[in-house]
Amino acid sequence: MNLAFRVDSSNLIGAGHVRRCLKLAEDLRYKCNKIIFITKDLKNNFNDLIKKKKFKLVLIKRSRAKKNIFQDLNATKKICKKHAIDILVKDHYHLNSDWEKRIKRNINRLVVIDDFTKKKHHCDIIFNNLNNKNINKTKHYFGLEFVIIPSRLNKKKIKKKDTTIGTFFGSSDNANCTKSFLRIFSQKEFNKFQFISILGKNNNNKKTKKKIFKMKRNLKIVENYKKISDFINQIDILISSGGITSFEALFLNKRCINVPINFYQKTNSNFQKKMKISRIFNYSSIFKKKRKQILLNLLFKKSNKNHFNDNKLYLDEKGSKRISEILIPSKFEDS
Repeated sequence: MNLAFRVDSSNLIGAGHVRRCLKLAEDLRYKCNKIIFITKDLKNNFNDLIKKKKFKLVLIKRSRAKKNIFQDLNATKKICKKHAIDILVKDHYHLNSDWEKRIKRNINRLVVIDDFTKKKHHCDIIFNNLNNKNINKTKHYFGLEFVIIPSRLNKKKIKKKDTTIGTFFGSSDNANCTKSFLRIFSQKEFNKFQFISILGKNNNNKKTKKKIFKMKRNLKIVENYKKISDFINQIDILISSGGITSFEALFLNKRCINVPINFYQKTNSNFQKKMKISRIFNYSSIFKKKRKQILLNLLFKKSNKNHFNDNKLYLDEKGSKRISEILIPSKFEDS
C-alpha cells in the first residue's frame, strides 16, 4: 500500500497542516510500503520537519500564477502515477473540489482533512466537514475524536501564584496580533497577570517587539519554544487564532480564548464555541474603546472544566490513530 500527502507550508500558510499530516504519517508508517509528501518549495516553508521525520519529500515546481490549480493537478497526477500511489490524503485549503474530482480519477482513494467547514468536497473519505451534501459515496467522520494532536503532550502541574496567560498567533502572525495584545496587556489593569508571548519562526520584527515591551516585568516574550507542551504547561489561559495549538491546549485542560482571523480559524473556533470548550474574542474588538474591559471579562469569567473523559466529548492524542485505522485497518496491514 502506497500513500501520499498533498500539503503545503509557508509564511502565509503556516506549519499546522504539515504538523498534523506528519503525526498521521507516523501512525501509518508501518502500515504502508511507501509514504511520500507532495509539496511546493514555498517561501519560509516547514519542509525541514518532513525531512527530520525521514519521509520522502517530492517537490512541485512553483508556478508564476499564484493559484494555478491545473499545473498543480498535473504535477500531482504525475507524481502519484510514478510512485503508484493508492491513497492520497489532501490537507490543503486552496485545492478545490474541482481539483479533487479530477485527481480522484487517477487514484484508488482520495482522503480530505477539513476544519469544520461546510465547503463542498469530492472525495472518498472526509474528516471534520459539516457539509452533508457531498457526493453520496463519501464516508464522513466528524467530531473531536478525529482531531489530530500533532505534538506529544505531557500534563505537568506547575505551581505559580499568578494566573499566566499565553499568546501565540502562528509562525508568522501576519495581522500582528501579538503586538496589539501586548499593548493592551502592558496597561496597569493587567498587572495582576503574567504573560508569555511566543513569536513564531517567520514572525517579523522580533527584536522590535522585545525592545518595546522589555520594561514590563510581567510580559515575557519568547522567540520560539522547542516543545509546545513546555509552553502550554506554564500557562492557564491560551489566547490564539484558534488553530491546531488551541486543540493542543484544550487537551492539556487549559482555557482557550480564540481570536480567529481567516475563514478556517473561524470555523474551528465556532465549532469549539458550540461544544462549549472555548470562547471567542473577535479580532475587530482589538480596536474598540472597550477592548480592555471585554478582555478582562473573558479572563476572569470561569469556564466549564474541559472534562473529555465522559461519553459526550473526546479529545485525546488518538485522533490520528483512529484515522489511520479507518484508512488502513490493522488486519489489512500486510496486504
